Amino acid sequence: MIWLLACSKPCPEGVADTERLLLLREIEPSLGHVCFSDRSGLIGDTVVLDSSQPDPDLAARARHLELHRQGQPTPGPSCEAQWLEMEVVGWRTELQRRHVYGLEPTLPFEATWRVERDEEVIRTWLVENPHGGDGIDGLMAGYAARCVP
Repeated sequence: MIWLLACSKPCPEGVADTERLLLLREIEPSLGHVCFSDRSGLIGDTVVLDSSQPDPDLAARARHLELHRQGQPTPGPSCEAQWLEMEVVGWRTELQRRHVYGLEPTLPFEATWRVERDEEVIRTWLVENPHGGDGIDGLMAGYAARCVP
């Protein structure tokens, strides 16, 4: 454990919690470097998790966010479609982990996805709710703005 702590890159100011990271790694042993704050997302390539959420929820969210560290679409004609597909894969991964951890469905498309196991449920919700809702940020509206060359 000492080696993990010594080799972890520093968190942005005010978002480190080494003890909590170790607890999350008990749930998800291969979890990469994460930091904690008042909301979840990425700061550069660092996964930042909402410290107010329970650990199993955070472990599932971290898996989702880690996928976004693999790269981002370049602005242009297919940019929004690429973001959409990245989000569908991210949410599918998060939903799978939430199910494995025995968490109750709380996300707006989660209960339907658990029954149908169809990514189209996620894709449709994201497209129909570009400004977000029910605890999910306005992802597609944000990506639309990023995709302008």
